[in-house]
Amino acid sequence: MIIHDGLSDFTIASDTAISVGKFDGLHLGHREIIEEMVRAAHEEGLVSAVLAIYTPGMPRILTREEMAGILKETGVDIFLTVPFTEAFRNTEAEAFLQRNLLDTLHMKAGFSGRDFRFGKGGRGDVSYLMEMAGEKGYRFTVLKDYCLLGQTVRSSLIREQLSMMDVERANAMLGRPYSVSGTVTHGKRLGSAIGYPTVNIIPGKDKFLPGFGVYAAELNVLDEEGRPENDSPYRGILDLGVKPTVQGNGEAALEVHLFDFDEDLYGRRVRVSFLGAVREEKRFSSLDALRKQIAKDVKNVQTMFKD
Repeated sequence: MIIHDGLSDFTIASDTAISVGKFDGLHLGHREIIEEMVRAAHEEGLVSAVLAIYTPGMPRILTREEMAGILKETGVDIFLTVPFTEAFRNTEAEAFLQRNLLDTLHMKAGFSGRDFRFGKGGRGDVSYLMEMAGEKGYRFTVLKDYCLLGQTVRSSLIREQLSMMDVERANAMLGRPYSVSGTVTHGKRLGSAIGYPTVNIIPGKDKFLPGFGVYAAELNVLDEEGRPENDSPYRGILDLGVKPTVQGNGEAALEVHLFDFDEDLYGRRVRVSFLGAVREEKRFSSLDALRKQIAKDVKNVQTMFKD
């Protein structure tokens, strides 16, 4: 799969089928659009491409690297990310269509959800793309909203659910557990000192994070291709937050205490999946109080896994 940021220096000779949108999180609705596009590309002999528009500096449910890993599994040929800059914002809808989708990407088949808008002032929409299809020599398919649990699946709703620590509902709409990937770093070894050694990760600033607190979690060690090395994930308890009891530096950190695990993962890349919330982050009066609470949290999480 080809991965590229921006369109100004990108060229391709082949005709393409394109899924275009923000695709924040690649939830079930997004996956349906992309899978339909890949199927059509295979049937029509087109190169399949995903064009994901993102706002620089805005944390995303999936980082670009995480998106690439998922899209590779779906069989997408090209993954393009386009920053929503001031210049992009002021591009007229007709220019976006002609210059980007047709002249640069040679779109012959396009796919999106019904809410996709583009061009200056958001004047371009899926109705415009469908209207121009015959004149410009492409076809455009708009897929219906994906509904689950009585709600339309949207990235904004998933963000709300994660912020409220409702990871079970968010995971259902994502079609997979919400996760954070990163390189294991050395912490202050406080966990070891109180009997609960942890694997420590500093999430990237471009990563949208759930509400701070304690969760049931699973961890996979990743190889150089980003694939899990362990046959089954390691289970444990996860703490996400700023460590108010021990006066952290205010930077969000993720710590996982793994059950029945004593290997050194320092420097390894791992993926930690959030499976269920236990409690919100809180400050304790002492390290002993913290240790006692962790013992209770561990029992709760172990019970969750048994159930």
